[in-house]
Amino acid sequence: MTKAEFLHDLRRRLKALPPSEQSYALAYYEEYLEEAGPAGEQAAIAALGSPAQVASEIIGEYAIKQTGPQKQAGSDKQADSGGLKTLWIVIIAVLASPIALPLAIALLVVVFSLLFSVFALYLALFITAIAMAASGIAMAGIAAFGMVVAPAEAAFVLGLGLTSLSLGAALFIFSVWISRLTIKGATWLFAKLLKRKGGQS
Repeated sequence: MTKAEFLHDLRRRLKALPPSEQSYALAYYEEYLEEAGPAGEQAAIAALGSPAQVASEIIGEYAIKQTGPQKQAGSDKQADSGGLKTLWIVIIAVLASPIALPLAIALLVVVFSLLFSVFALYLALFITAIAMAASGIAMAGIAAFGMVVAPAEAAFVLGLGLTSLSLGAALFIFSVWISRLTIKGATWLFAKLLKRKGGQS
């Protein structure tokens, strides 16, 4: 494999990364191979490993960097979108990494089973939170109309309604927080796996 072939293959495997990350990585390896010179080019390529291995390590490092402490920039929505995008990049890279086909298939099944289970759990939490909040609002409305007829009972219903509303809001906030934490943890785990596979293959 020549330097041009190595860099072309590497560029193709890094397409999922942001353009700035692609440019930085390609510039680094191009400079590395240029320093080796024509005489040492093949030895340098052999020492690096295949473009697939190098791409796995680069994407793994990128994902780990993305899941580390981040600067306070952008909205929460943008942060969530970035986390999901990073997780998706890592999943694609893991499945495309140079590992045995049976292992890749097994990993595919495990990854999507896990993601489906987590999605179902969080969907249930969100629905429960919304239902509790909605029932709390409904009970508060009923209590407001009943204040004239039966103040004591209405006050009791109002208390139940406000409690339900508070619990629903708290559950919703918890669901958002735990979903973000799960996305971050899954991205970090898959990135570590990707780096390890890239280095061992």
